[in-house]
Amino acid sequence: MFVRLKPAFPSLHLFIAPRHVERVREIRKRLESQGLTVGLVSELAADKTGSPDCVLLDRTGELQLWYVMASVAFVGKSLTAHGGQNPVEPIAAGVPVLFGPHMENFASLARVLVEKKGALQVADAEALEAAVRLLLQDERARRTLVSNSEQVLSEHRGATERTAQLIHDLRV
Repeated sequence: MFVRLKPAFPSLHLFIAPRHVERVREIRKRLESQGLTVGLVSELAADKTGSPDCVLLDRTGELQLWYVMASVAFVGKSLTAHGGQNPVEPIAAGVPVLFGPHMENFASLARVLVEKKGALQVADAEALEAAVRLLLQDERARRTLVSNSEQVLSEHRGATERTAQLIHDLRV
């Protein structure tokens, strides 16, 4: 998908944050076999060869720092695997979110996000490519997704305080 989008969007860069950092070497080899230049975050400062097509985040706990650079975020482990990752982090960073059909770990949130047009759910890789292309070309669509997703999350703000109050009230 990235390779096909790159000619239409020459400044496009792919950032991948593996769930398990120990998979970085394997993922790098797979990307390089597709003809992509790949850099690791840990190597970028020392690398003087230019900007890679793809950057692999090889440090744990830094993903939130990279979301601010994103135009679009695809939530991993949701296209072909069971589970899906957390869509809240990119939403909190103001990034439009896409995910696949397998969001079992966040099923309720994913359903509400789709219903309230706060995220796009795609069925497969081809639909993902089309949705990314659409969002990259349409700033208004990106802003609308972000606004709608922030509204969905705002409905849950204060949950900790409400829960604490309920516990307090039960003890009294």
